Amino acid sequence: MEIDEAIEDHVRTAFSAAIGHNPNDLKAALGQIDARDFPVAVSYAIYVCGYIVSDVFNGERRDTGIAEMAEYVVADNKEWVDLGSAATVAEFLKAAAAGDMTSAAVAGDEVAGQSFVIGGYLLSRFRHAGQRWFEYLDDIWNGHQATQH
Repeated sequence: MEIDEAIEDHVRTAFSAAIGHNPNDLKAALGQIDARDFPVAVSYAIYVCGYIVSDVFNGERRDTGIAEMAEYVVADNKEWVDLGSAATVAEFLKAAAAGDMTSAAVAGDEVAGQSFVIGGYLLSRFRHAGQRWFEYLDDIWNGHQATQH
């Protein structure tokens, strides 16, 4: 996938709102995305989730580690958003890490919101030492672009 800068800007804004635990800003950010661009924006967010899972576990899918990661995601966000059970989030993370843009565990109408909330959390929580979340995101996009050429 080629990264569209205009769509990516909306994705970045949505991640920022999620990291700030601001549901109104997240809703506004997602509302700014054109309907035809929305599936692309969601695919970017899911890609980020999958990338981070792979990065954290060095490319190996570790079910126990993913389950633990999901527990952190749910617990650390429960005061501002209900992501469902840790098991549901773990299934989403496994699907994202496998490059699956859909997750049977997450209802279709919830995938978009979950992908941005979970992606924002993962960017903030698992960024590399000395990085800000948006620098980690830049590294993810740069790594993706390098594999496309």
